[in-house]
Amino acid sequence: ILEPFKIPNAFSPNGDQSNDEWRINALAKYPKAIVRIFNRWGQEVFVQLGDYYDNPWTGEELPVGTYYYIIDLQDDEGVYTDPLSGAVTITR
Repeated sequence: ILEPFKIPNAFSPNGDQSNDEWRINALAKYPKAIVRIFNRWGQEVFVQLGDYYDNPWTGEELPVGTYYYIIDLQDDEGVYTDPLSGAVTITR
């Protein structure tokens, strides 16, 4: 059973120490999760294979805009669940 996810739909990587990372706390329970971020043209701009909780997406090098994510969750036995997907906006 999946732990409830609260996935932020925006963050502001501007160095002010407030919402500088796109952090999904529930992913700490899924160390094998694969997080992929795409731009509006479908190009992958970020991928994190495992340990996302310790290395969240910062988006610092990307322009303001809306990006799309797919998160593949994998339990300890290596079984995948249905992917989570949606949009996240970078603001400054």
